[in-house]
Amino acid sequence: MKELPGIMELPDNTANLIGYGYGTVYQDTICTILLSKKGVKMGFYKGSELRDPKKLLTGTGKVHKYVEIKTEQDILSPALKALLNEALKAYQKRKK
Repeated sequence: MKELPGIMELPDNTANLIGYGYGTVYQDTICTILLSKKGVKMGFYKGSELRDPKKLLTGTGKVHKYVEIKTEQDILSPALKALLNEALKAYQKRKK
């Protein structure tokens, strides 16, 4: 994932997700890929705190939010890449 250099991929089969982060603790998570009955979602650690000018983030949670992935264009969208960049900046700020 070139947008997130050095990222670790951490599968969790029991939760049907793959975590992406810079360590094995939850606070090191940048995002997750969630498989659900309704499709694929990209979840963001503390997504409710991320700048999201294109309003991609959804979900009823007060802290964690996700983006529904419906097409290949969703994955390739500049708005999603910008959201990943915001998540990376938030991680870097947490680690200072």
